[in-house]
Amino acid sequence: MPPNPYSQYEKDGMDKLLQLCKAMCRIVQAWEAVIRAKYGDNTSIIALLDVTLELCALLPAADLEFKAIALDQTLPPSDPSETLGINVDAPPASAPDIT
Repeated sequence: MPPNPYSQYEKDGMDKLLQLCKAMCRIVQAWEAVIRAKYGDNTSIIALLDVTLELCALLPAADLEFKAIALDQTLPPSDPSETLGINVDAPPASAPDIT
C-alpha cells in the first residue's frame, strides 16, 4: 500500500492555514478601529469583525498544538494488535498483479 501523502503534518495545509490566519489577525487588529468607525452601522461587517477577533484569540493555542504535533516522536507500539484500526485476524495482503 502506498503511503498516505497527507500523513506528514506539513502536507495537510494546516501550516498554510495558520500563516493565513496570522496575517488576517494582524490586518484586523491594525484596522479594527477604522473598520468599526466606518462600518459601525453594518451589523454583518461588525459581526464578522467580532468573530474574527474571537478566532484570533484562539490562534496561539492552535499554533502551539500544531507545533506539538510536529515535535511528537512517539514510537509505534511494539505489539500492533492493540492499535485501533488494525485487524490482526485479517488475511495477509496478496501481491499485486503487475503485468
